[in-house]
Amino acid sequence: GKKGKKVKLPKDPTSDKPMEVLYRQLVFENIVQKVDKVKIADYIGSYQYLGAALDKLSQVETTNLPDPSIAQIRQAVTEFAILPLGSQAVKDHAPLNMSTVGSKDGTPKVKACTPIMIVGSPGTGKKMLVNAVANETGANLFNLTPSNTDGKYPGKKAYELVHTVMKVAKALAPSVVWIGDVDTVFKSGKVKGATGEPPNRINKHLTAVLNPKKGQGLIDAEDRVVLIGTTSQPYNVEKAKDATAFKDFFSKILYTPLPNYPSRMMMWTGMVEKGGVMRPNPDEIQTLSRVSKNYSSGAITQVVARTLTTRRIERLARKPFNVQELIGPLAKESPVPQEDDAALRTWYQSTVPACQKEESAAPADAKKDAKGGKKKK
Repeated sequence: GKKGKKVKLPKDPTSDKPMEVLYRQLVFENIVQKVDKVKIADYIGSYQYLGAALDKLSQVETTNLPDPSIAQIRQAVTEFAILPLGSQAVKDHAPLNMSTVGSKDGTPKVKACTPIMIVGSPGTGKKMLVNAVANETGANLFNLTPSNTDGKYPGKKAYELVHTVMKVAKALAPSVVWIGDVDTVFKSGKVKGATGEPPNRINKHLTAVLNPKKGQGLIDAEDRVVLIGTTSQPYNVEKAKDATAFKDFFSKILYTPLPNYPSRMMMWTGMVEKGGVMRPNPDEIQTLSRVSKNYSSGAITQVVARTLTTRRIERLARKPFNVQELIGPLAKESPVPQEDDAALRTWYQSTVPACQKEESAAPADAKKDAKGGKKKK
């Protein structure tokens, strides 16, 4: 009988080098990085107790979707990333590896690396979630952030960079490939006044290695490798072609919102107790939670860390802690501008299918109104 056709794989520029050499080289270039010892439970936040009521309101006005709660983000990251990475059985059988994004006929298909994008304002825990995924699963962490790879594998070696990372990640699975400021990778054109390697130099190589037009990608569906992109300015990808490719590349898009009042209550209490003060005054914590509106989770963490120093904890017996000590350091932090937060929320809602249908229906209704506006005399 006829022999089956040989599957064509992406070109391997490092076929003559053993895996140990490639891994050592990535460690030397600081592309393989040490994972921070954080857990998904450290992403502190409350449930959205009015979620059901807000969901009903959003059915009437689909452009007014409620923000996901921090508890929902924890659950989503666990289901989409931690469980498939931590268990081969889950990876093989979980339908969460399927995605209709980019599918012309709407049929769910497997995407290599199950790419996940996490968007949110600076300080909302995007990097922490990446490290939590790697730490919880014992995975290797590969950092392909443009600022981290600048000056490494210059010029035409960009393909070798992407291929080497994916090749080593596959061989040493479970692995997390992280791309920070991922919007700059998908934004075409040159950045004015920028020096060094262009941030978008790995864009076409990611597609060539993971989803080539011909042949098979380097990462198989059963490989425990996940690619996570994070950004605080996804709306900077303005060109229609770039924006479509940007959204279609990722099978899951998660939005990390600013903490709401119940989450800020939990965060202030948890951080202060973790710093060494037991049972802070709940009334003062409530006031602190009110005045810290529009501040990110990272800002709250930094304020507590700068206030509850080792020396301050040693003096607690002589000078009891007062929550008012946190007001001064909080005033030095900058809240997230409401314009930036609104722009992020608007962009995220543009990725939700229900909002897309509403937007596409609106111009059609406007045209009908325009045609039927004039009446014959």
